[in-house]
Amino acid sequence: MHAMRALPPLNSIKAFDAAARHLSFTKAGDELCVTHGAISRQIQVLEQWLGTALFLRLPRGLQLTADGMRFHTEVNAMLNSLASVADQIRRPQTTRIIRVQSLPTFTMRWLIPRLPDFQRRYPDVEIRLSIAADAMPPRVNDFEVFLTGGPESHHGFRSGRFLDEQRIAVAAPELLLRSPIQQPSDLKQHVLLHTSSLPALWSNWFSAVGSQTIECRSELTFEHLYLSIQAAVNAVGVAIGPTALVADDVNEGRLQYVMPQYALPARSYFWYCPERTKGDAAVEAFCAWLVDVGNTGPVVAS
Repeated sequence: MHAMRALPPLNSIKAFDAAARHLSFTKAGDELCVTHGAISRQIQVLEQWLGTALFLRLPRGLQLTADGMRFHTEVNAMLNSLASVADQIRRPQTTRIIRVQSLPTFTMRWLIPRLPDFQRRYPDVEIRLSIAADAMPPRVNDFEVFLTGGPESHHGFRSGRFLDEQRIAVAAPELLLRSPIQQPSDLKQHVLLHTSSLPALWSNWFSAVGSQTIECRSELTFEHLYLSIQAAVNAVGVAIGPTALVADDVNEGRLQYVMPQYALPARSYFWYCPERTKGDAAVEAFCAWLVDVGNTGPVVAS
Protein backbone atom coordinates (compact mmCIF):
# COMPACT_ATOMS: atom_id res chain seq x y z
CA MET A 1 0.00 0.00 0.00
CA HIS A 2 1.40 3.36 -1.05
CA ALA A 3 1.86 6.06 1.58
CA MET A 4 -0.30 9.17 1.19
CA ARG A 5 1.53 12.05 -0.45
CA ALA A 6 2.30 15.05 1.74
CA LEU A 7 0.73 17.65 -0.55
CA PRO A 8 0.26 21.32 0.30
CA PRO A 9 -3.34 22.66 0.35
CA LEU A 10 -4.46 22.69 -3.29
CA ASN A 11 -6.65 25.81 -2.96
CA SER A 12 -3.61 27.61 -1.60
CA ILE A 13 -1.59 26.40 -4.60
CA LYS A 14 -4.09 28.00 -7.00
CA ALA A 15 -4.03 31.24 -5.01
CA PHE A 16 -0.23 31.23 -4.88
CA ASP A 17 0.12 30.64 -8.64
CA ALA A 18 -2.20 33.55 -9.46
CA ALA A 19 -0.51 35.86 -6.93
CA ALA A 20 2.97 34.92 -8.19
CA ARG A 21 2.01 35.61 -11.81
CA HIS A 22 0.37 38.95 -11.04
CA LEU A 23 2.52 39.92 -8.03
CA SER A 24 -0.72 41.24 -6.61
CA PHE A 25 -3.24 39.72 -4.20
CA THR A 26 -5.93 41.97 -5.64
CA LYS A 27 -5.38 40.89 -9.25
CA ALA A 28 -5.10 37.27 -8.15
CA GLY A 29 -8.45 37.64 -6.39
CA ASP A 30 -10.00 39.15 -9.52
CA GLU A 31 -8.76 36.17 -11.58
CA LEU A 32 -10.13 33.61 -9.12
CA CYS A 33 -13.30 35.61 -8.30
CA VAL A 34 -12.47 35.95 -4.60
CA THR A 35 -11.45 38.85 -2.38
CA HIS A 36 -7.97 40.23 -1.74
CA GLY A 37 -8.29 38.99 1.83
CA ALA A 38 -9.15 35.46 0.75
CA ILE A 39 -5.98 35.28 -1.37
CA SER A 40 -3.91 36.66 1.52
CA ARG A 41 -5.28 34.02 3.90
CA GLN A 42 -4.56 31.20 1.43
CA ILE A 43 -0.98 32.43 1.03
CA GLN A 44 -0.55 32.53 4.80
CA VAL A 45 -1.83 28.93 5.04
CA LEU A 46 0.66 27.83 2.39
CA GLU A 47 3.57 29.69 3.98
CA GLN A 48 2.79 28.10 7.33
CA TRP A 49 2.59 24.67 5.71
CA LEU A 50 5.95 25.15 3.97
CA GLY A 51 7.58 26.87 6.91
CA THR A 52 8.95 29.72 4.83
CA ALA A 53 7.91 33.08 3.38
CA LEU A 54 6.99 33.02 -0.32
CA PHE A 55 6.50 36.78 -0.80
CA LEU A 56 8.11 39.96 0.40
CA ARG A 57 5.33 42.43 1.24
CA LEU A 58 6.79 45.73 0.05
CA PRO A 59 5.18 49.20 0.17
CA ARG A 60 4.89 49.23 -3.63
CA GLY A 61 3.78 45.64 -4.14
CA LEU A 62 4.79 42.01 -3.82
CA GLN A 63 8.05 40.32 -4.63
CA LEU A 64 8.75 36.60 -4.63
CA THR A 65 11.41 35.36 -2.24
CA ALA A 66 14.05 32.93 -3.45
CA ASP A 67 11.95 30.06 -2.06
CA GLY A 68 8.88 31.60 -3.68
CA MET A 69 10.53 31.72 -7.11
CA ARG A 70 11.77 28.14 -6.79
CA PHE A 71 8.34 26.93 -5.66
CA HIS A 72 6.48 28.82 -8.40
CA THR A 73 8.71 27.34 -11.12
CA GLU A 74 7.58 23.88 -10.05
CA VAL A 75 3.96 24.87 -9.43
CA ASN A 76 3.63 26.57 -12.82
CA ALA A 77 5.09 23.56 -14.67
CA MET A 78 2.83 21.18 -12.72
CA LEU A 79 -0.32 23.18 -13.43
CA ASN A 80 0.56 23.55 -17.12
CA SER A 81 1.13 19.79 -17.41
CA LEU A 82 -2.10 19.06 -15.54
CA ALA A 83 -4.06 21.46 -17.76
CA SER A 84 -2.60 19.90 -20.91
CA VAL A 85 -3.48 16.34 -19.86
CA ALA A 86 -6.95 17.41 -18.75
CA ASP A 87 -7.48 19.16 -22.08
CA GLN A 88 -6.49 16.01 -23.96
CA ILE A 89 -8.88 13.88 -21.89
CA ARG A 90 -11.75 16.34 -22.34
CA ARG A 91 -11.29 16.51 -26.13
CA PRO A 92 -10.27 12.99 -27.19
CA GLN A 93 -12.49 12.91 -30.28
CA THR A 94 -11.77 16.41 -31.54
CA THR A 95 -8.21 17.76 -31.41
CA ARG A 96 -5.19 15.71 -30.36
CA ILE A 97 -2.44 17.87 -28.88
CA ILE A 98 1.24 17.03 -29.32
CA ARG A 99 3.79 19.07 -27.37
CA VAL A 100 6.99 19.50 -29.37
CA GLN A 101 10.23 21.02 -28.08
CA SER A 102 12.87 22.05 -30.60
CA LEU A 103 16.03 24.11 -31.05
CA PRO A 104 15.54 27.85 -31.76
CA THR A 105 17.18 28.22 -35.19
CA PHE A 106 15.89 24.88 -36.44
CA THR A 107 12.38 25.79 -35.27
CA MET A 108 12.38 29.19 -36.96
CA ARG A 109 14.03 28.28 -40.24
CA TRP A 110 12.96 24.68 -40.91
CA LEU A 111 10.09 23.45 -38.75
CA ILE A 112 7.69 26.41 -38.69
CA PRO A 113 7.70 26.95 -42.50
CA ARG A 114 6.73 23.27 -42.95
CA LEU A 115 4.06 23.02 -40.25
CA PRO A 116 1.23 24.13 -42.60
CA ASP A 117 1.86 20.94 -44.59
CA PHE A 118 1.43 18.85 -41.44
CA GLN A 119 -1.76 20.73 -40.56
CA ARG A 120 -3.20 20.03 -44.01
CA ARG A 121 -2.42 16.33 -43.69
CA TYR A 122 -3.57 15.99 -40.06
CA PRO A 123 -6.17 18.68 -39.31
CA ASP A 124 -7.20 16.96 -36.06
CA VAL A 125 -3.72 17.14 -34.54
CA GLU A 126 -2.57 20.37 -32.88
CA ILE A 127 1.15 21.03 -32.46
CA ARG A 128 2.11 23.03 -29.38
CA LEU A 129 5.64 24.19 -30.05
CA SER A 130 8.18 25.47 -27.54
CA ILE A 131 11.88 26.26 -27.66
CA ALA A 132 14.44 24.12 -25.87
CA ALA A 133 18.19 24.14 -25.39
CA ASP A 134 20.40 21.58 -27.11
CA ALA A 135 20.31 19.25 -24.09
CA MET A 136 17.44 16.88 -23.38
CA PRO A 137 14.83 18.78 -21.32
CA PRO A 138 14.79 17.54 -17.71
CA ARG A 139 10.99 17.35 -17.42
CA VAL A 140 10.06 14.51 -19.75
CA ASN A 141 6.36 14.82 -18.94
CA ASP A 142 6.32 18.28 -20.53
CA PHE A 143 6.62 17.05 -24.13
CA GLU A 144 5.84 14.20 -26.49
CA VAL A 145 8.54 14.96 -29.10
CA PHE A 146 11.96 16.57 -28.74
CA LEU A 147 13.94 17.55 -31.85
CA THR A 148 17.72 17.92 -31.73
CA GLY A 149 20.96 16.62 -33.17
CA GLY A 150 22.04 13.04 -32.92
CA PRO A 151 22.47 10.20 -32.71
CA GLU A 152 22.30 10.15 -28.91
CA SER A 153 21.13 7.52 -26.44
CA HIS A 154 18.69 8.55 -23.71
CA HIS A 155 17.26 6.05 -21.27
CA GLY A 156 13.49 5.76 -21.59
CA PHE A 157 13.39 7.28 -25.07
CA ARG A 158 13.08 5.99 -28.60
CA SER A 159 14.44 7.99 -31.50
CA GLY A 160 14.73 8.25 -35.26
CA ARG A 161 16.77 10.22 -37.81
CA PHE A 162 14.78 12.43 -40.15
CA LEU A 163 17.11 15.04 -41.65
CA ASP A 164 20.78 15.16 -42.69
CA GLU A 165 22.77 18.30 -43.36
CA GLN A 166 26.14 19.81 -44.13
CA ARG A 167 27.50 23.26 -43.40
CA ILE A 168 28.31 25.43 -46.40
CA ALA A 169 29.26 29.08 -46.89
CA VAL A 170 26.38 31.25 -48.12
CA ALA A 171 25.90 34.85 -49.21
CA ALA A 172 23.26 37.04 -50.80
CA PRO A 173 23.26 37.10 -54.65
CA GLU A 174 23.66 40.88 -54.77
CA LEU A 175 26.76 40.65 -52.57
CA LEU A 176 28.31 38.02 -54.84
CA LEU A 177 27.42 40.05 -57.90
CA ARG A 178 29.49 42.96 -56.53
CA SER A 179 32.36 40.79 -55.27
CA PRO A 180 32.38 37.23 -56.65
CA ILE A 181 33.96 34.46 -54.59
CA GLN A 182 35.71 31.86 -56.72
CA GLN A 183 38.54 30.99 -54.34
CA PRO A 184 39.27 31.50 -50.63
CA SER A 185 41.42 34.58 -51.21
CA ASP A 186 38.35 36.39 -52.62
CA LEU A 187 36.97 36.50 -49.08
CA LYS A 188 39.41 39.34 -48.36
CA GLN A 189 36.82 41.68 -49.84
CA HIS A 190 34.01 40.43 -47.59
CA VAL A 191 32.72 40.49 -44.02
CA LEU A 192 32.77 37.11 -42.28
CA LEU A 193 29.72 36.38 -40.13
CA HIS A 194 30.34 34.27 -37.02
CA THR A 195 28.09 32.60 -34.46
CA SER A 196 29.28 32.59 -30.84
CA SER A 197 27.72 29.16 -30.20
CA LEU A 198 29.77 27.69 -33.10
CA PRO A 199 32.99 29.71 -32.96
CA ALA A 200 35.15 27.27 -34.96
CA LEU A 201 33.03 27.19 -38.14
CA TRP A 202 35.16 29.49 -40.26
CA SER A 203 38.51 28.08 -39.06
CA ASN A 204 37.21 24.58 -39.86
CA TRP A 205 36.09 25.80 -43.28
CA PHE A 206 39.52 27.25 -44.10
CA SER A 207 41.09 23.97 -43.00
CA ALA A 208 38.72 22.07 -45.29
CA VAL A 209 39.72 24.17 -48.31
CA GLY A 210 43.42 23.78 -47.45
CA SER A 211 43.92 27.49 -46.84
CA GLN A 212 45.26 29.57 -44.01
CA THR A 213 42.74 31.79 -42.26
CA ILE A 214 42.42 34.96 -44.33
CA GLU A 215 42.26 38.45 -42.93
CA CYS A 216 38.94 39.66 -44.33
CA ARG A 217 37.53 43.16 -44.63
CA SER A 218 35.90 42.77 -41.20
CA GLU A 219 34.10 40.26 -39.05
CA LEU A 220 30.83 40.22 -37.09
CA THR A 221 29.78 37.77 -34.40
CA PHE A 222 26.18 36.98 -33.49
CA GLU A 223 24.88 35.14 -30.46
CA HIS A 224 22.50 32.86 -32.38
CA LEU A 225 22.92 31.02 -35.67
CA TYR A 226 19.64 32.37 -37.06
CA LEU A 227 20.97 35.92 -36.65
CA SER A 228 24.09 35.23 -38.71
CA ILE A 229 21.98 33.56 -41.41
CA GLN A 230 19.60 36.52 -41.49
CA ALA A 231 22.57 38.88 -41.76
CA ALA A 232 23.74 36.90 -44.80
CA VAL A 233 20.26 37.18 -46.34
CA ASN A 234 20.48 40.94 -45.81
CA ALA A 235 23.86 41.06 -47.66
CA VAL A 236 25.81 42.01 -44.54
CA GLY A 237 28.46 39.39 -45.22
CA VAL A 238 29.23 35.70 -45.76
CA ALA A 239 28.04 33.07 -43.26
CA ILE A 240 28.44 29.34 -42.78
CA GLY A 241 24.93 27.90 -42.94
CA PRO A 242 23.59 24.41 -42.23
CA THR A 243 22.08 23.25 -45.52
CA ALA A 244 18.84 22.21 -43.83
CA LEU A 245 18.36 25.72 -42.48
CA VAL A 246 19.33 27.73 -45.58
CA ALA A 247 17.85 25.49 -48.30
CA ASP A 248 14.61 27.49 -48.51
CA ASP A 249 16.54 30.75 -48.88
CA VAL A 250 18.75 29.21 -51.57
CA ASN A 251 15.79 27.75 -53.48
CA GLU A 252 13.96 31.09 -53.39
CA GLY A 253 16.98 33.12 -54.45
CA ARG A 254 17.71 34.94 -51.20
CA LEU A 255 21.04 33.15 -50.72
CA GLN A 256 23.60 31.36 -52.87
CA TYR A 257 26.06 28.65 -51.87
CA VAL A 258 29.68 29.79 -51.90
CA MET A 259 32.18 27.18 -53.07
CA PRO A 260 29.76 24.36 -52.16
CA GLN A 261 32.34 21.68 -52.96
CA TYR A 262 33.83 22.53 -49.56
CA ALA A 263 31.12 21.35 -47.18
CA LEU A 264 31.68 20.69 -43.48
CA PRO A 265 30.09 17.63 -41.91
CA ALA A 266 27.31 18.15 -39.37
CA ARG A 267 25.15 16.04 -37.09
CA SER A 268 21.83 14.78 -38.37
CA TYR A 269 18.52 15.78 -36.81
CA PHE A 270 16.66 13.20 -34.74
CA TRP A 271 13.28 13.00 -33.04
CA TYR A 272 13.22 11.67 -29.47
CA CYS A 273 10.00 10.47 -27.83
CA PRO A 274 9.43 9.15 -24.30
CA GLU A 275 8.54 5.46 -24.25
CA ARG A 276 5.07 6.37 -22.94
CA THR A 277 4.22 7.70 -26.43
CA LYS A 278 4.78 4.34 -28.13
CA GLY A 279 1.62 3.40 -30.02
CA ASP A 280 0.25 6.96 -29.89
CA ALA A 281 -1.15 7.41 -33.41
CA ALA A 282 -0.74 11.18 -33.46
CA VAL A 283 2.87 11.10 -32.28
CA GLU A 284 3.68 8.32 -34.76
CA ALA A 285 2.10 10.39 -37.54
CA PHE A 286 4.17 13.46 -36.62
CA CYS A 287 7.43 11.49 -36.54
CA ALA A 288 6.61 9.82 -39.87
CA TRP A 289 5.84 13.24 -41.34
CA LEU A 290 9.25 14.53 -40.17
CA VAL A 291 10.95 11.67 -41.99
CA ASP A 292 8.87 12.32 -45.10
CA VAL A 293 9.58 16.05 -45.38
CA GLY A 294 13.16 15.59 -44.18
CA ASN A 295 13.88 13.11 -46.96
CA THR A 296 12.80 15.64 -49.61
CA GLY A 297 15.92 17.74 -49.17
CA PRO A 298 18.20 19.52 -49.13
CA VAL A 299 20.20 18.50 -52.21
CA VAL A 300 23.40 20.47 -52.68
CA ALA A 301 25.10 20.68 -56.05
CA SER A 302 28.84 20.23 -56.01
